[in-house]
Parts: sequence; structure tokens; C-alpha cells
Amino acid sequence: MKAQTFARIQDAIANALGISPFRVGMNSNFKTDLGADSLAMVAVAHALEEEFDVPLADGAPAIKTVAEAALHIERALKLQAEKEAAKP
Repeated sequence: MKAQTFARIQDAIANALGISPFRVGMNSNFKTDLGADSLAMVAVAHALEEEFDVPLADGAPAIKTVAEAALHIERALKLQAEKEAAKP
């Protein structure tokens, strides 16, 4: 993953949770490390959707770590790019 992409993910998560971006590591668990409950996870999903303009709502409940969120975003961005490339 590009450092710039991770920085965007880190900032979006930190802003959604009201914490320092330095607390958000790739291996951070949303619940145990960042203190996010289910309502906070909705805010995180929304923040990431807005930051990257990709849907996360369907996969949000299954996302437990920042790495999983990053992977979900990368897949969504790849899919989005493939759809754009396939347009006539």
C-alpha cells in the first residue's frame, strides 16, 4: 500500500474516532486498540467512504482491524478503476 493512501486512511479513522492519527497503526484493532464500538465503526465506515468515494457499508461490520479496512478500500478502488476502464 502506498504511504499516501495509508496516511489518508489513518487521518480519516482518527478524525472519525476523535483520536490522534499516531494511535492508528496498520495492525490496530478498532475495538481493543482504538476503543471503537459499533456506533463508532459506522462513523469510521462513513469517513472512509467519503475520503475514498467507495462503498464500505456492506463490509463494515466484518472489518476488525485497520489492515482489513485498508484491504477493503484497495479492493474497492481497484474494482472502481476496472469499471471505469471498461466504459466505452
